[in-house]
Amino acid sequence: MQTTILLEQNMLYVNNAKIELRYIRKVTALDKVEFKKLNGAAADPAAFLATNFWSNTGVKIDLSDKNDPTPYWLVSSKRAKELAEKLS
Repeated sequence: MQTTILLEQNMLYVNNAKIELRYIRKVTALDKVEFKKLNGAAADPAAFLATNFWSNTGVKIDLSDKNDPTPYWLVSSKRAKELAEKLS
């Protein structure tokens, strides 16, 4: 299944997950090395991962929501820089 990303009004949708943009603290475009590292042993078990095995780039979306323990989302994207710019 390919990752579906939709940015609409004040919401970010990734597959079946959604988050209000106000909870996004920082967005970082990740190159091949950084993405592979965060999508492996360095991943936080509490993070939300929406990744595809064939993708080697993506974004790390750091969150700031006191009611949600999820520290960040890791999302596959071939256009990581463009996505990071839109979310920043």
